[in-house]
Amino acid sequence: MDDFFILSPCTSSSSSSNTPAPPPVAALVPQPNGLVSDSDRELVIAPRVVKKKAKNHVRREKNLNKQFYSLLSVVPKVSKMDKASLLGDAVCYINELKQKVEELESELEMRDSTKVNCEKKKKKNIQVKMVGEYAIIRVQSANSDWPELKLMSALGKMEAKIQHATMSCVNDVMFQDFVAKIPGATEDEVKAYLHTRLNK
Repeated sequence: MDDFFILSPCTSSSSSSNTPAPPPVAALVPQPNGLVSDSDRELVIAPRVVKKKAKNHVRREKNLNKQFYSLLSVVPKVSKMDKASLLGDAVCYINELKQKVEELESELEMRDSTKVNCEKKKKKNIQVKMVGEYAIIRVQSANSDWPELKLMSALGKMEAKIQHATMSCVNDVMFQDFVAKIPGATEDEVKAYLHTRLNK
């Protein structure tokens, strides 16, 4: 289709005539250079830009509404059915969840600490030193489940001849010191055997 531009309005050539001039008439003729003027281009492009922006705005609104509906399905308590109230309720709910997570983490740390302490109390600290045929033995353990009977039973299995024995308790911790004659045994053998028997 040929391009056109607007000519200036035509006026009457007679200056003496009292007849009023006709209204301006826009005559459309092809442009000689075949180009579209800037004003014509703006008239064509502007509506397209506005229409595109409107579509993008509608699309964003739809996506935003979907996100709000998703948020509404997650938040347990909603005070009012408007976006501002929903966002406020969501922030409060997130803060509650953070507080619960901190409480659970703190409780878990306390449980782990208690478990480690219990394991340390259950585990026996055994020291053995050999002087010739005599073993000097010290056992440190919790004062529960008759630790002295377990140690005496273990030494009896080794056919050790007890020369000296003392026992004392401090803050629920028992200390047992023995001197026993165990011919033919090494320090590592006695210590390994007592660990096996007492830490069951």
